[in-house]
Amino acid sequence: MAITRRIAPVVARLRSDDCRAIWLAGSHATADPGPFSDVDLGVISGSGRRGFSLEVYDGLLLSVSTLSEQAMLKAFAEPAIAGAAVPGWRDAVLLFDPEGCGAALKRAAEDWRWDNIAAACDAWCAAQAVTAADDLLKLANAIERRDDREVSLRRNTLAARLPLVMSVHRRLLYGSERNLFRVVDRELGDEWARKHATAIVAQPAPLAEGFAAVWWLYQRVTDEIAPLLNDHQSAVVRLAMASRPTERT
Repeated sequence: MAITRRIAPVVARLRSDDCRAIWLAGSHATADPGPFSDVDLGVISGSGRRGFSLEVYDGLLLSVSTLSEQAMLKAFAEPAIAGAAVPGWRDAVLLFDPEGCGAALKRAAEDWRWDNIAAACDAWCAAQAVTAADDLLKLANAIERRDDREVSLRRNTLAARLPLVMSVHRRLLYGSERNLFRVVDRELGDEWARKHATAIVAQPAPLAEGFAAVWWLYQRVTDEIAPLLNDHQSAVVRLAMASRPTERT
């Protein structure tokens, strides 16, 4: 792999006494980078040290994340992260692994199953429905005030949040963040994809249609996860749904 040869001096520099493993992740690991893709490097720290840095090397943007083995394993148990972390490790290219720490993490990723964190996923999805309800109510207020800046902010926040909720609820692995929307679109079908594209203004539409798309997405999510909600959460969802603007041009 040409990229590993190109960054070999960086890998050599990262191999300190505290380093247990170094791996390549992201689009360079899966051999489909874009012309401006960063090079994602991970370092397992023996001391538990954590950090993140960006640097330019040989015309490349390097993204270096440092964390402990325990922190990495914890990511496999986090509903909001697992969909990216697990396939990320399955595709990881080990660059330095004298103790077999990286190989063990790859095996853990291969053995990982959604069933291991099912209860945590359900609780997370229910909590996210309530958090999104707050954003939906704030969006309704911004529409009422004709505050276009806040309208854009709340609309985009919801359009980014709701596909992630559905990915966890449907137990979807998506790998890199750029794959999330297309994986969810493929799972949920053309209507979801069209509504989401309208909500994020990826395709031109009247304002009223854009607002309607956001409420449609929220209703689709909350209808599907309704059995996971307790009475208090259900009441919040109903209040948010009732805030839908009737018109605006």
